[in-house]
Amino acid sequence: MKETEEEKRQREEDELRYRELPQPAPDYDDAELLQDVWSRMPDWIEGTPAKKNIKIFVFGTARQLDNLVRKAGIPSSEYLKWRNQFIRIFFERVEREDELRKEFGGVVGR
Repeated sequence: MKETEEEKRQREEDELRYRELPQPAPDYDDAELLQDVWSRMPDWIEGTPAKKNIKIFVFGTARQLDNLVRKAGIPSSEYLKWRNQFIRIFFERVEREDELRKEFGGVVGR
């Protein structure tokens, strides 16, 4: 059987009622900033594998983190200070890049 006008109207109203609100367009500026800083950051900083360590802090498993801390010989009482040192290195590079972009109006160093 064909749908009547009333049924069609009711179905369309129901579909609209349960539809998610449109989301704003994604803003990729932050992602591009982080990607630019990450791609230009050296693997080793002051004799330590900073990039590898940061990657494990952010995306690694608990086992990878435990292995990293054990291999680095970091006592548990010094772990937070040690970890924050690497995160601060990356954060400072992101801040500096952001300041340069604001000063020069766009992507710097490409």
